[in-house]
Amino acid sequence: MLPRIRNPSSSSLKLLTSTPSTTSCSPLPTQARGAFLSTTSAPAKAQTKLRRDFFEWLSGPGAVFIQPPHEGKTNYLGGYDVKTGAPKDDRGGRGAQLPFPLNPVFPSTPVVSDELANEVYYRVVEAGKSVRMVSAELNVSLQRVAAIVRLKTIEKRWEKDARPIKPFLTKAIHGMLPTTALTSALSAPNEPINDLPAHPLTHTQHFVPVSESRAFTRADAGAEFGLPPADKMIPHPELITEERERGQFSPEDRRQRAQAKEQQENEVKRLQDEKRGQKQKEEEMVLDSGRWRWRIQNAETGKVGFRYGLPHEDRKKGQIKIPTKVE
Repeated sequence: MLPRIRNPSSSSLKLLTSTPSTTSCSPLPTQARGAFLSTTSAPAKAQTKLRRDFFEWLSGPGAVFIQPPHEGKTNYLGGYDVKTGAPKDDRGGRGAQLPFPLNPVFPSTPVVSDELANEVYYRVVEAGKSVRMVSAELNVSLQRVAAIVRLKTIEKRWEKDARPIKPFLTKAIHGMLPTTALTSALSAPNEPINDLPAHPLTHTQHFVPVSESRAFTRADAGAEFGLPPADKMIPHPELITEERERGQFSPEDRRQRAQAKEQQENEVKRLQDEKRGQKQKEEEMVLDSGRWRWRIQNAETGKVGFRYGLPHEDRKKGQIKIPTKVE
């Protein structure tokens, strides 16, 4: 039985059949077909408007970001006026180092140029200077100097073995990020090189009662944590001594004093390493089984390993954290 659709308010009846219609069907317009085939017509229109506004911005104020930046400079949004495309007054300053203008706490850190990296490698490997001395001379951190020397050593080895080296990635990164040239490193630091490191022993709270007549210094604070003073924990304690001696001795005298002190410290460190190695050989027992060599040494419970899951007392509730008397 054929389905019927009845409309009580209409006197006519419409009969739906499956017989083909003899009327001609004209093709739908392009806009109608797009609306018919798309299930999200409103978001598509909004997306189209956003894309149109984006390309209009690229043709206007955003045209400066299409061209590659100059060598040693950046093309960040923070260095230009987004509406007009004109460079800001602080071009080359902190504003030019902000990839995201709405996040001022995320500046772009400059990277070491290839010229500066070669100079670091030359002074450490070929000139025979210490890592600490090169770090102080070129204003590069100790960790970065050590990393540069290791990477340059691998690069030199690859060149000796005739292995292919592809520097295009380094050139691309140097073209997008601010770089520190050799001449700039001699006058301005590439990064802070004398920051006090955060030792794990300082992650807990210590409440120390001190009388008013006592002078509580950095040495006393370090002793409470079982650490040396902050003046000795920084990467370059010799810079503090050099600054103190700047007005007392001539540059040549200060250089000679620094060299003598460095030689003395190296000799003391060498003797300590030899003594530590000799003591370790005396305490440990070596078992040679042919293929393997086992080193056995005495150990005490609580002095080796790490206890997991033990919270610090300063984070527990109900603990008396402030001392009640002064000793």
